[in-house]
Amino acid sequence: MAYPRTGLTAVTLLLCMMVGPSPTLAQESPPPDVVVDLNQGIYLYLHQPPGEAMEGYQRAIEQFTRVLDRDPENQIALLFRALSHGQIGLLHHIEKVRAEFDARELDGILDIRRKPDLLEERRATLAQLEDRLADATLGQVERTLARIEKQRIEDLLDLIADYPEEEVSTEELTAEVNQNRRRLHLAAQAEADAYGRMIDDVRRFMSLIDRPDHIIRLLEAVGISKIARIREGEAMRLLTHGDVLEDLASGPVVELRGEASKLLEQTADLLERVRRDEPQGIDALRTEFFLGVIRYRQAVPMRAENEAARIDEEMLAEARQLMRGIAENEETDPLWRSYAALYLGIIIPFEGSLAPTTQRRREAYLEAQDWIYRAIELDPTEVDDPTQSPVVRVAARQLEQIKDLLERAEELSVVTALRNDITLSLSFGLHHDTNVVLLGERTDLPRGVTDEEDSGFTSSFVIDYTVDLDEKWTLGVQGRVSGIWHCSIDEFDEELYGGSVAIQNETIEEEGDFGPLYLRLQYDYEYTLLGRSAFLDFHSVTPNIRMFALDRKAEADVYFIYSHRDYHEPLNDLRLDRDGTYMTLGAIGQLKTVNMTEWYRERGIEPWGHPNDDQFSQDDPDYPNRYLEPFLGARYAWDDTDGDEFDQQGPGLTVGVSVPLPYGWFLDTMADFEWQDYRNPSLLDYHRRKRRDFIQQYGMALSRSFVLRGGQPQNRFRPDVDRVVMTVSGYMNYTDDDSNVVDRLGQAIFEYDRAIYGFSVAFSFN
Repeated sequence: MAYPRTGLTAVTLLLCMMVGPSPTLAQESPPPDVVVDLNQGIYLYLHQPPGEAMEGYQRAIEQFTRVLDRDPENQIALLFRALSHGQIGLLHHIEKVRAEFDARELDGILDIRRKPDLLEERRATLAQLEDRLADATLGQVERTLARIEKQRIEDLLDLIADYPEEEVSTEELTAEVNQNRRRLHLAAQAEADAYGRMIDDVRRFMSLIDRPDHIIRLLEAVGISKIARIREGEAMRLLTHGDVLEDLASGPVVELRGEASKLLEQTADLLERVRRDEPQGIDALRTEFFLGVIRYRQAVPMRAENEAARIDEEMLAEARQLMRGIAENEETDPLWRSYAALYLGIIIPFEGSLAPTTQRRREAYLEAQDWIYRAIELDPTEVDDPTQSPVVRVAARQLEQIKDLLERAEELSVVTALRNDITLSLSFGLHHDTNVVLLGERTDLPRGVTDEEDSGFTSSFVIDYTVDLDEKWTLGVQGRVSGIWHCSIDEFDEELYGGSVAIQNETIEEEGDFGPLYLRLQYDYEYTLLGRSAFLDFHSVTPNIRMFALDRKAEADVYFIYSHRDYHEPLNDLRLDRDGTYMTLGAIGQLKTVNMTEWYRERGIEPWGHPNDDQFSQDDPDYPNRYLEPFLGARYAWDDTDGDEFDQQGPGLTVGVSVPLPYGWFLDTMADFEWQDYRNPSLLDYHRRKRRDFIQQYGMALSRSFVLRGGQPQNRFRPDVDRVVMTVSGYMNYTDDDSNVVDRLGQAIFEYDRAIYGFSVAFSFN
């Protein structure tokens, strides 16, 4: 079985360039015995016996450690020990690649056993490739790519022959695959440990010299970035093979990804500092190239299959600019230009996936394809067989992916998975209500009710299902049950049973700072029991326009609500009938203003303080940044009832702000004002005046969500329920209704004030 050639990594290139005298290494002459051990260590580092490199570098490290035990500030020993750790990291990386290759090859056999038709497809493809290679007019690049694909299929067929199903069962084959995955994982952890030791020695070395060379600082940056990649890979493997690797995991998926993100930020900061020193020649080229790689990795973090990519467009654009500057500079070494062109072929498809139209996506994919071909043409690698060039092998895989993207360009972008999501929500709470019965000013209590105040508890259960019908249309369905239960005044216990159906269309895609814009239509039904007796049937239809602007920092809704209410209450006078239509026309908007996450961190305050917070990125693409969000809404409502008493119209105004607090807490405040002008003289007013109400509502809530189980982000794209979020909140609402109606006894029956205080715990499963 042929393993893929890994070639010299960036770290190896840097290590090789480190050997030689340098003015930064000047120091006092060490004792003779130290010089002997140092020279022996350097000899061991430079001369490795075939097949014993790991042991040789370990012996070199032992020599350099003995030197440092007697001469702790020996810069040469520190530097060469760092290089030896780096070489051991490289050897573990090669072992990791071999294990990954073995697992992938055996996985290919399992795929064919599960789907026997795949074997015939591979044989048919092989025959097509043989016919294509027989064509004398086939270009050199296409011939090389066809040979790579042909070799890949032939290796798979040979492997199938080595693992006949009658001799090696599927269970045995699966066990061998899992063994290779564990071998891969252990090699990755050993690789990370080696690079960590290398970085420690590099930093110690830099602390001993006045001004580190750029190459030393680049060495540190590359080492950190490699540990970041290892952590990303570990997280991805745990997402897909957690049952096999759980006992080997060094942390939860979210923590591993968080660590990788921080390491990439450190690497980028180091490279930016090197850039500010304005290095020249090859140092400048390396810095630009590695920074482009890091920006790409920050823009598109590693993700599992079917997991939607979170793309940072600014970083992606910076990566493209850096790589283009190298690839288009004809004075640059062809190898670096080839690498840069190869990265452009990887970066540009992600930009294409963000394009708003099929045509623009296709143009991006075709541009990426051109850069891949240019990378192959620029590749100066001297090998007898072009198919063994690392650039060509990577290019072949990327061209296959681009071909697939071109075929699917009209369906959806590469990073846009179709949602197929189910969410279950359950909540419980305690509350105290100062005016359960809405007792008016100077008004007697209803018969049988001993007090207007009462405490109790609340509960609710909600099930939501959301499915993307295609790239533009989304359907949502919800069912809900909730209740308010009082300790004493059970005549006013409330039970609500309801459901909703909504359809949404993305009418205008995001373009620049505006968009997207959605047209939505929603139907709601609610059936309410009061005191365990039927009280209200409620139907409503809500057309809605939702729009975004300023890179989605601004959001606005314009809506119209048409509803019909049917009250189940006995009436002595039909003029008091509240059945009828209720309509509202309104708009509400909110704006993300101050980035409070940055604001707190600049002042040494931790915005978040609990694990698993990264999973909130499923709900908020700006996460972990949280913004101060004020909102403002206005509406006009009018009611047309079967009776005369409750026909009214009037405007309303809502204002509020959401304030992110430290450690993930939120403070939400709101105020709502409504002016109700009733159209007919009130039957209940002693002077038969038209009723006028001014209703004020004020609310405040303090809440914090905790991800108890992170789950797999792919659950947004299939109806799996494995993520658990707990939200705790405390709240207070105050209502003051000022009405002009006074009955013949002087009672202000519609004028009341009410305060509700409560605490709740909610669980969301999705």
